[in-house]
Amino acid sequence: MTDPSTSIVTECGRANGMIAYDSTDNELQAYVAGTWVMLAEGGMIDISDDTNLTAGTGISLIGDTVAVQDIYVLTAGDTMTGNLNVDAQMVIGSQSAPEVSIILDLSASDQALRVTRLADPAANVAQPRNGMIAYDSTDDQLQAYIAGTWIELESAGMVDISDDTNLTAGTGITITGDTIAVQDIYVLTAGDTMTGNLNVDAQMVIGSQSAPEVSIILDLSASDQALRVTRLADPAANIAQPRNGMIAYDSTDDQLQAYIAGTWIELESAGMVDISDDTNITVR
Repeated sequence: MTDPSTSIVTECGRANGMIAYDSTDNELQAYVAGTWVMLAEGGMIDISDDTNLTAGTGISLIGDTVAVQDIYVLTAGDTMTGNLNVDAQMVIGSQSAPEVSIILDLSASDQALRVTRLADPAANVAQPRNGMIAYDSTDDQLQAYIAGTWIELESAGMVDISDDTNLTAGTGITITGDTIAVQDIYVLTAGDTMTGNLNVDAQMVIGSQSAPEVSIILDLSASDQALRVTRLADPAANIAQPRNGMIAYDSTDDQLQAYIAGTWIELESAGMVDISDDTNITVR
């Protein structure tokens, strides 16, 4: 018949369980719970011609299709099995939209991310990929897979050598547990630079790999180079905390000066007093 819902018009003529073929829409329909529904869709309701449906936030209705743009899980305890592929950005712990460059945003004020826990990721992760993070429950370490190797993040990528018996300490180096102690440092590459402070609690040789003599704290060794001290205008005015033994070049007066007994003096005159313009001196 054409459209069972209009052809069977009387209430007494309708009964739950009726089945009829709708020749207009080419659908097999059944009268279930007081409504004609299409059986081919397993009881799904045809919404294509229903103008009373309103799409909520993040939902669009196109014909018989309901498209969900954003999914919010609001009920505690919801679970799922299998694989979940999300070809979009994701926010967990909030209904706020993610920022443009964030693929996964975890939002909480009293919770944190917990990564997978397994014994020895290097042995048990069959197909490791750069960027993976896991907690090694055997060694109690947070590890990451970087450049093809699992490393401990807490030590900022330092290698654990405590149980490595194949390491051999070279000249001037000692290995005790996880500690490598360097007794002598040789800088062999020209152009090496550093910033910050360098404290050396030892003797130092610059320009040679020879060991310093017993009484020498700093030995400068060269056949065609010399020490150049700091250059500044008026050391007496510009060095805030002078200390006895300091040496600096006064670029204003073109003098090599030293701080001796609490005073800056010119070294070139070996501390002699300039009397050339003193008219009060009498020669006997």
